[in-house]
Amino acid sequence: MGICREGVHEALECLYDNVAIAQVSILESFPEIASMPDIALRAQRIRSIILNAIEALQPRRPSSFRNPSTRCYQVMSLRFLEEMPMPQVAEELHVSERQAYRDLAQAEEHLAELLSSKLSAPQSALRSESLQEELDRFASEPQHLDVLSVTRAALDTVYPLAEANGVTLTMESAVEALYAYAHPILLRQTLVQTLSVTIRLCTSRAILVTVHTVGPDTVISLRFRALPSSVTLCEKEFGSARELAETQKIAFEVALCAEHWFSVSMSLPRARKLVMVVDDSASTVELYRRFLAGQSDWELMAAPSPSEAYEIARQNQPTLIVLDILLPQVDGWAVLQRLHTQPDTTTIPVVVCSVFEELALATTLGAAGYLKKPVSRADFLHALDRYSRLAQHTPA
Repeated sequence: MGICREGVHEALECLYDNVAIAQVSILESFPEIASMPDIALRAQRIRSIILNAIEALQPRRPSSFRNPSTRCYQVMSLRFLEEMPMPQVAEELHVSERQAYRDLAQAEEHLAELLSSKLSAPQSALRSESLQEELDRFASEPQHLDVLSVTRAALDTVYPLAEANGVTLTMESAVEALYAYAHPILLRQTLVQTLSVTIRLCTSRAILVTVHTVGPDTVISLRFRALPSSVTLCEKEFGSARELAETQKIAFEVALCAEHWFSVSMSLPRARKLVMVVDDSASTVELYRRFLAGQSDWELMAAPSPSEAYEIARQNQPTLIVLDILLPQVDGWAVLQRLHTQPDTTTIPVVVCSVFEELALATTLGAAGYLKKPVSRADFLHALDRYSRLAQHTPA
């Protein structure tokens, strides 16, 4: 069933009145929203759909005011987004009041057609263009990151909301660190959205968050008790979070695991631990790569130059850094000092690897360990194992 202009007009006239818009006739076309018991949430959802549809009416390219599409959008925008009275809208656009009303009626007709077309469109096609525009700004490659750290940061963000709702957040993990490739800001936002919805739905006053591994994946799970509801309806509440997760190729699943108990899980492909090598000798870097052959838990990243070492470490947060001292442009001691004194990298263990015997100096400047060249495979792997464990127990 399509949406008529009269229904659109009714909704627009009470766009910011939660009680009124939560009962408008066009809700019959959105049964999943109409069935929401929370009036404020119902109002928020239908208002969001209408506002997004209004923005979709805006011509994609600049056009003359005489263009009917441009004028219709401007009249509707001024009337309902800026809440101008119609006489003021007409004055603002230098048209007669009668013309302004004609343009508004035409805009409402276009809006009704647009909303009707969305009802028959597949869900995969309904991603808001505004969301896509936001995501386009995150074109950078995913980073090697500790999922536990990002999860803790998301919990810190929503803690005031949980406290205000009387909900306790508990996080559990059997390990100290779990790595994956993801964009830290997008992953954190996905977690914040998911937690926010969970806090609102939760009736048990407690949410358990676990971070664990399942096969090759790192999984973040939320377990909570909610009002009796079908899984399908509960899934709809997490629509935005799911959409954001899927843009990052994160599997998102909502399941009923016991009577009134739900779980939400996000699965990311688990990344191996990352060792960053800062050494100007290509043969040495290749030697280290051969040392790691067959080591499924580790991968190696080489810094292109010592001057870029800090920035690369800051962005990728390697598990461990292996640092030479005799380097061009800037010596290894300067690199070590910067890594150790900057808050973004100070907790990353650095193992100095040099032909010189300077253990005391390296330790004083912040190195976690020292290897003297030439290095054997056994010593290299032992250092990685020993000092990566140190990283897992270093407070953030």
